[in-house]
Amino acid sequence: MEKLKAVIGIDPGKKGALGLFAGLNSKIDIKDYPNSYTLTYEILNEWVNQFNVQSVVLEKVGVVVFGGKKAAFGFGENSGFYEGLLIAMKLPYCRVLPREWQKVVDNKSGRTSKERSLNTAQKLFPYYTFKKTKDGRADAILMAYYGWSRLL
Repeated sequence: MEKLKAVIGIDPGKKGALGLFAGLNSKIDIKDYPNSYTLTYEILNEWVNQFNVQSVVLEKVGVVVFGGKKAAFGFGENSGFYEGLLIAMKLPYCRVLPREWQKVVDNKSGRTSKERSLNTAQKLFPYYTFKKTKDGRADAILMAYYGWSRLL
């Protein structure tokens, strides 16, 4: 049996997530960043075994002006980890700035970018409940959706 094509989106923040999108009439899967490199690898490996992963969209992060030096270091460390893991797993990927993917998928309902992401994700995927406390989930699946709309 042929595997379904899928795209993965990754929000590399500490409260980030990984999202898998395999078409509007198909499955989505969203996992919170497990705060473990081994568990992150296991999530990606499971998806690669189940789906024909076409690409991974990794959010391109810049300097974080809030949260202090430790937060900025952690954010950069996570981003570098994901990029290294994707290279090691030989997964095709692209790094996309938040404003790039947001202008394609954002439905403009909400005051902040996080509110808009949550509202857009809820509209696209009404069978999944998105929460403000887990906004990385919305970003991850929207990046996967962005990749799907751009690549397939």
